Amino acid sequence: MATKSEILKEALLIASEALRELELSEASLTSIALKASRIARITGDFDMQQIMLFEAGGYPSEPTGVQPEIWSLAVKAKRVAKEKKEEKINEYAILKSIEQLESENQAAKERLRSAVDPNISISSSNPNQFISPVVGNGIERTKTISSISETAKMIGQRRAYIYQYLSDVYYELRYSSITEDSFSRIRSVVDINIANLTPNAVKKFTAIYDNLDSDNTEDWANAVHSCRRVLQDLADVLYPSRADITKNIGGKDRIESLAQMRI
Repeated sequence: MATKSEILKEALLIASEALRELELSEASLTSIALKASRIARITGDFDMQQIMLFEAGGYPSEPTGVQPEIWSLAVKAKRVAKEKKEEKINEYAILKSIEQLESENQAAKERLRSAVDPNISISSSNPNQFISPVVGNGIERTKTISSISETAKMIGQRRAYIYQYLSDVYYELRYSSITEDSFSRIRSVVDINIANLTPNAVKKFTAIYDNLDSDNTEDWANAVHSCRRVLQDLADVLYPSRADITKNIGGKDRIESLAQMRI
C-alpha cells in the first residue's frame, strides 16, 4: 500500500504533466479534465473530483431540472449563467460536457463554410422586368457566427477553470513536498543522535511513523504515547538518576528530587 508521501508525489507528477499538456495543447481538454479528477481523488477533494468528471461527461439533470447537489457543483465550477426575460433575471446551468461543446463548435464552423453565398448573376433581356436580388445566407451566417463565439467563450472558460485548479494544486503540492523534504532532513539528524543515545528508540520511531501514516485516530494516539516513552528514555540518559539535592531557599532547606528538576 502506497504511503501518503508517495500518493502526494504521484499527484504532483500528474499535475505537472497535465499543466504541460494544457499549455502546449498536447492533449484534449477532456483528457486533461479526467487527469484533474484523478488528482482531486488522490488529494481527497471529492467535490472537485466530481466536477472534473462532469466537465468530461456532462452534468446530469432530471425532467424536473437540476438537483440541488448538482446545482451546487455547477455554481462552484462557474457553470451558471444568467439571462433576462420580461424584466426578470433567470439563472440556468450549462450542462454540456467539454467534448460536446467542442463538437458543436466544430459543426458550427462547418455550417459557416457551407453558408457562403454562391456567385450568381441574374439578368433579363426585358428592360421593363424587375429582378429581385438573390436571397443570400446572411442571416444564417450571423446566427452561426454568434453561436461559434458563445461556444468558444464557454470552452475558453472551461480551459481557464481547469488550468487554475491544476496550477493551484501544483504549487500547493510543490510547497508541501519542499516542506516535507526539509523536515525529513532535520528528522534524519535528530533520529541519528537519539539512536546513538537510546538505541531502542529506533524501533519505537518506526512504530510512531507507521501510526502517524494511518487514517485511524487510535493509531495517532498510540504514536503520541510512543513519543512520550522515547522522551522519557532520552531524559533518563541525559539526566541519570542521582541523589536528591538539598537547597536553602529563604532560610529553609528544600529537597529537590530529579523528577522535580526535570519539571
